[in-house]
Amino acid sequence: MIIFRREFRRGLKSLIIWCLIMAGLILLTMSVYSQMAEQQEELQKLLDMYPESFKKAFGINELDFGSLIGFYGAEAYFMITLFGSVFAVLLAAPILVKEENDKTAEFLLSKPVTRTRIVSEKLAAVAVNLILFNAAVVMASVAGFRFAPEAEWDAGIFGTLMAGALLLQTTFAAVAFLLSAILRKSRNIVAASLGLVFVSYFIGVISSLSERLEYLKYVSFFEYMDAADIIKQGSIDPLYVFILTAVTAVSVGAAYTRYRRKDIAA
Repeated sequence: MIIFRREFRRGLKSLIIWCLIMAGLILLTMSVYSQMAEQQEELQKLLDMYPESFKKAFGINELDFGSLIGFYGAEAYFMITLFGSVFAVLLAAPILVKEENDKTAEFLLSKPVTRTRIVSEKLAAVAVNLILFNAAVVMASVAGFRFAPEAEWDAGIFGTLMAGALLLQTTFAAVAFLLSAILRKSRNIVAASLGLVFVSYFIGVISSLSERLEYLKYVSFFEYMDAADIIKQGSIDPLYVFILTAVTAVSVGAAYTRYRRKDIAA
């Protein structure tokens, strides 16, 4: 597991920074819940002033800001899914191709390791980083809930939200990992991967603005893990789980196939 350890050590500083920033944002967001809950009537009047399309786009019309889990879903969850997906693609996008860009491919491939092992250990490094990132998010979220000790929250729904966020991030990471196996320039891969994340997010927002555009939600992975739907139903739609799992599996499988056949520049 030498390659895994090297990749993990390389990304450790970045992982710590991302965890601290994400934890800080969650704690800062949840710290205002008690005040907002006390001013529920004023808050509702303020929300009523927003256009219906705006409220629908961000799930405000379906989430109860007076409940702790509803406030969390509206204010914190979108940051976890969006910023977490950005972290995932920044982690996975350059991980295979950087051996070519850094001119270390010749040294690595001269060692008694197969290309399959290289892909497997680098993929394991990505997976472990994502798990640790989400573990930090869970701990920060639970700590944030303690700002309102009198408020109740459903641990099952919270767990489902966290599972959905991890699945979403894993899917984006898998697609970025595939691009890393196909393309040759880290800069191009990172740009394409970040573009995929932000385009997917904005398509999800646009799909909520009008019923005529609702079909676009099937193009946006973010809509598959919509906080309002998860909280309302208490679960994730099995079809969405299947689609994201299939995209992940196909992307990873294609990455193995492509990297084994790739003409790698030393």
